[in-house]
Amino acid sequence: MSIDEKIKEFQRPDYGTFGQIRSAFNRGVPNSTRPGLSNNIDLWQAAKNMALDHFSSQRGDDGIKGQRICLVAHFETIPKEDIRDPSVVAVLESQAEATGEVLTEVLVVYGPVAGGTSSMLTVPVDPKKLPDTDPAKTIADDYARIIRYPRFYAIPSKAAPLFGHLCRVEFVDKQLQSWGWFHSMMDAGSGAISSRSAGSPTPPSARDAHEDVPSSPLPTTRPTTVGDLTHDPNNKTISTGRWNRDGQLINGVNMHGQRPDLFKWHRARKARQWANPVLINGLIKAMDTVFKEFPDQTSRIYMGDISLKDGGVCCKAQGGGGVIHKSHQNGLDIDTGFIWTKRFGDHFMIDAVETNQQHFHVEANKRFTEELLRSGTVHSIFLDRNLIALMGIRDQRLFHVAGHHHHYHIRFSKPAISGVA
Repeated sequence: MSIDEKIKEFQRPDYGTFGQIRSAFNRGVPNSTRPGLSNNIDLWQAAKNMALDHFSSQRGDDGIKGQRICLVAHFETIPKEDIRDPSVVAVLESQAEATGEVLTEVLVVYGPVAGGTSSMLTVPVDPKKLPDTDPAKTIADDYARIIRYPRFYAIPSKAAPLFGHLCRVEFVDKQLQSWGWFHSMMDAGSGAISSRSAGSPTPPSARDAHEDVPSSPLPTTRPTTVGDLTHDPNNKTISTGRWNRDGQLINGVNMHGQRPDLFKWHRARKARQWANPVLINGLIKAMDTVFKEFPDQTSRIYMGDISLKDGGVCCKAQGGGGVIHKSHQNGLDIDTGFIWTKRFGDHFMIDAVETNQQHFHVEANKRFTEELLRSGTVHSIFLDRNLIALMGIRDQRLFHVAGHHHHYHIRFSKPAISGVA
């Protein structure tokens, strides 16, 4: 994926730009009784409603409270005398003095920010996609579009941004959402910081740090493997929004078919089994523990729905079907079957309270639940109170929820960023 495509991906409806084109009458038919309207329909108001639907952020927050996720579109160091935003130099000078540094230049990072703060901004043009262009040019040369992004400041010696990677930023200008502080990268690795000397008449291109080719200083760590699961650690997974509202899964991993020695899979669910690696690692570790302690005594665990590839409302099939989950929106919720006795076999959505309790492997399920809770990555587990009492576990993260007498609902905590460990 090229850098401009990454930016477009980042500026989806949940982030404020390139929203879904909806009908002009999505909010209802605006009426008007003004003279000259033969059908009493205010088409001008309908067009404005459509534009609002397209460009308004779909997130539950306004995107300017605390630290936000930002995609690095460009960065440079400039003389501190060129900074025009108020208080920036004074704050950074005080920080530099605390460590014995003398501030002469300031790092400036530009990029689209999650939460609708980059709404209606155009994406920088990739010269490689234009005919008859200088092959030496990069996206960084489209400086006119880049500087329209919000800008974030830091001391150069204390920050190492990576072009095309995610970082954490914080808005100071909460009214115009135009500038703030650069905090840290969310990805591993470091990149070269492009600089220009004082008095340079043209903006820098920062080609060494921006070029999307093998010579780029992006991390080159090898993919890691868990069972049959291979995932490039450079391609980090991010779960945004809530479990049951405004959720999104970025660079998720499809867990379907992995570790068939531990898990039972059904092909029809493959499109709904995209996950954050935190969930995958937690389940594999817990089941590995169960199989080691109860060899040849238990069934595999039947794997139900996790999330769609890009997250969001989870339906029977991506692109169709009715809604079947209120949660499962960001790759951190999963429904699984219970661990049964080996003779009973692998089952899902089979009652374990009234009809099949004798096949419910109490000790194995107890060990599985305890291992999940002990991992520190589980937020909560929903289960029937009778099964909780049967296992004899007391934990504030274990909840009775009606309708969970035939399956686990396991919810993992939301990490900032994750890869397969």
